[in-house]
Amino acid sequence: MLDRESELEVIRTAIATASTGLGSALVVEGVAGIGKTRLLARGCALGQRAGLRILRASCGEFEAPYPWGMVRQVFDGIVRDDSAGGPRRFLRDAGRLALPALGLGVAAGGRKDDEFALLHGLYWLTADMARESPLLIAVDDLHWSDRPSLRFVAHLIRRLEGLPVLLMVSARPPRPTGQREHGDPDYVLASIRAEGLATVISPGPLSGPACASLLRDALGGQPAPGFAAACQQMTGGNPFLLRALADSLVAEHVAGTPADVGHVRRMTPAAISRRVLLQLGQLPPGALATARAITILGAGATIARVGRLAQLGASEGTRVIETLMSDRLVEGEQTLAFVHPLVRSAVHQDMAPPVRQGLHLGAARMLAAEGCPSQDVAVHLLECGDATDPWAVSTLRRAAGQAREQGAPDLALRCLERALAQTRDPEVRNEVLAELGSMEVGEAPDRAVEHLTGALSSVTGPAHRAAVALPLGQALAVCGRFAESVEVLARAVGELGDDNSGLRSRLQAVLLDTARWDMASTARADALLAELDQQPSGDLAPALQAILATYHTSVLCDRPGALSHARRVLPAAIQLFDLSAPIVPEMISVLLFCDQLDEARQAAEDWLRLTQSRGLPLASSVAASFASYVALHVGAVSESAAWARQALDASGSLWVSPIAVAVLVLALIERGDSAAAHRELAAYGLVGDLGRTWPANRVRYARACLHAADGDHRRAADDLLAAGDLAERWRMRNPALMNWRSAAALSLAALGHRADARQLCAEELRLARRWGPGRALGIALRAAGITAGGQRGIELLSEAVDVLGRSPARLEHARALADLGSALRRSGARTQAREPLRQALDLAHANGGLALAERARSELIIAGGRPRRPAIRGRDALTPSELRVAQMAAEGQTNRQIAQALFVTQRTVETHLTSAYGKLGISSRPELAAALATGGRAASVG
Repeated sequence: MLDRESELEVIRTAIATASTGLGSALVVEGVAGIGKTRLLARGCALGQRAGLRILRASCGEFEAPYPWGMVRQVFDGIVRDDSAGGPRRFLRDAGRLALPALGLGVAAGGRKDDEFALLHGLYWLTADMARESPLLIAVDDLHWSDRPSLRFVAHLIRRLEGLPVLLMVSARPPRPTGQREHGDPDYVLASIRAEGLATVISPGPLSGPACASLLRDALGGQPAPGFAAACQQMTGGNPFLLRALADSLVAEHVAGTPADVGHVRRMTPAAISRRVLLQLGQLPPGALATARAITILGAGATIARVGRLAQLGASEGTRVIETLMSDRLVEGEQTLAFVHPLVRSAVHQDMAPPVRQGLHLGAARMLAAEGCPSQDVAVHLLECGDATDPWAVSTLRRAAGQAREQGAPDLALRCLERALAQTRDPEVRNEVLAELGSMEVGEAPDRAVEHLTGALSSVTGPAHRAAVALPLGQALAVCGRFAESVEVLARAVGELGDDNSGLRSRLQAVLLDTARWDMASTARADALLAELDQQPSGDLAPALQAILATYHTSVLCDRPGALSHARRVLPAAIQLFDLSAPIVPEMISVLLFCDQLDEARQAAEDWLRLTQSRGLPLASSVAASFASYVALHVGAVSESAAWARQALDASGSLWVSPIAVAVLVLALIERGDSAAAHRELAAYGLVGDLGRTWPANRVRYARACLHAADGDHRRAADDLLAAGDLAERWRMRNPALMNWRSAAALSLAALGHRADARQLCAEELRLARRWGPGRALGIALRAAGITAGGQRGIELLSEAVDVLGRSPARLEHARALADLGSALRRSGARTQAREPLRQALDLAHANGGLALAERARSELIIAGGRPRRPAIRGRDALTPSELRVAQMAAEGQTNRQIAQALFVTQRTVETHLTSAYGKLGISSRPELAAALATGGRAASVG
């Protein structure tokens, strides 16, 4: 290769690095014709010589509509070879999640969460293959990749550390920043080249001597210096253009003398493209038609298909292809391709739009006749203009279904949009509107409302109307149009009448769930809830039982009714429901508020294992958030922080993150790390105005607790009263859901507003007694005792200690003990105060409540006790992420299993374990369980 030694040296170094187990990426970037493909080919040859397994793919200019097309080329051996002991053995554990991307299975539903599952599976497929043999994955012309495959490259490159993988791709330079949007190919390409493990190689134009050498080989003699310089100037030193120019000069019998300089200067790069077309025109009849067929068919340009699309007989087609190959325009064996994308571009641009569209329609019909998947046919139908063909519409609809099954929602939407534009049949149009709108509910709810409203206005029949009303109601709710949503859903329920199908139950469930957020719909919702509450529980769908469980919890404060419904629905919910739906976390919450913490913990962990096994990061993040919530209710502070950190690491969701941040902030307050809590709020943009949603209200409550811990009771009271106002509007009155009244009372009392504080305490205590003994009642009694003061306060605090001592809320028990001891000490009963303070100190420290432990210790000293100061060591010194990894390792999980469950790399797991070993003072995995069981505990009294 001419002038490419420095680039080849970078490639050799990367290959050697991959061979030693260290992953990296090379991005060969440059304009068309600069030699990117040749560098990739040389890199593959060098990698093969070094013992790397080579996985290759080449992207075509018009192949982006084929979802996962590039990925299937990379893993072609797995797709084609299903022999025993063959490469499909790598499709195990998390790797099996890649099956739909390889065309070997069906994805769950085309949501973003499902796409991540595919990416997660492809990563582990790559990692497992690399562990058997170092890999070199080479992708040419990545800028033309389909979007799902491009996102896989972006996903993989961020996880190469510690993998024996060299990822080498070629691409044209992305557009400037101002010309690209988030998610488009140029944006993704720019993010890939910016990764820390990526090195960008930018081959430059050929030098003067290199240009002269290339011309000498082509012309058969040394060109004159002026002639070589003119050729270099005209092509800019671009190797492909220079070779194309040299081919033209040879065809014109130009010798490269000084007299030929003028001839060269009259040529342009555009003239070279015209030369390709002229060359085709001078070839035997059928050459241009064959070139056009190759252009249209792209990766599917088999010799037989090209001949049929070009309308050539078998023998004539063979002769034409042979001629194109001898003229160095086309190459390939079973599948034909142009020698360079610039040749294909020239042929493509020469076709008038009607010609191009007609050939695409011909290709679509030909592939359909062969029995190819509808998705492959639809790729051509998308390029056919606005033809109104019923066959095309039905094919596009089938293709949309296939695209969803393969985790390609973008293509599914394009197919349905084109089907909508092409159909003239009113009935079919309504069906397409409904299909399109249903797909848009989560990603584009405004468009979903428009399309579904159009469908509902024309569709007839109660069942058909209800099937459209259901996603329309959901879309309206996502848009915040709750009253309209309730109206649409209620009308559909009314039209269905006594229909006992599952559709009626689903409509009612969505209606009730939506009505919670619309005060104007309260009466309608209450009437329906009362009606459902009278029905035998066995006759109710699980979704309706779930809503009743929530209603009995938040509005009626009826613990037996809430528990009865939740226990019926939760086992089925975890196994059968969409793991990203709210029904499971809401039922876990009901168990939690009922102080059934063992059941709640088991349900959260079962749910988390399922979401992890299916590779669903969003659902896994929600599950981890609720595991964190359960741990905090028990008082296991370190575990709560670890689960919350896991939830945040697994999710980028704008609505999941606040839930996890709220729990993490509360856990950090308990650990005495207010500064870290402030950093978390700032990192997620939760320090200013917060939205009027339940997750935002949880943050509002946590932020208020942080203000109170800082001594800023004015801001704490403001946040708590605002949170309480929203909770009341939503009829979430039960203090078990959020004890905002008692928390606000303590801050108001600190500000001197004792009458307001006592009023809030009295109301919370009334509601908590109605709910029954447990954590919520203990917290209300504690706040009432602190606010009352004196002997009455000591009585209330003693009752709080008794109630919480019989509950699983260990840290709240410790808090009540500390406050009782403080009250006794202030009343002059110093000796009597020491025992509850000692218990509070031991209990708080054992559960990671370091802030409470320090307060209890200080009070104990004032009361005359002599506690030893325990060092922060062992498990309390671990970061939340280190603790979670160490716990999973102590349970017997391998590094690979931990990495798959937490959606991280094995190198990250190894780093956390190494750090945990040092902090725990151990040197091996078998010591973890004992160290975690005892490492956070310390004696405290003497």
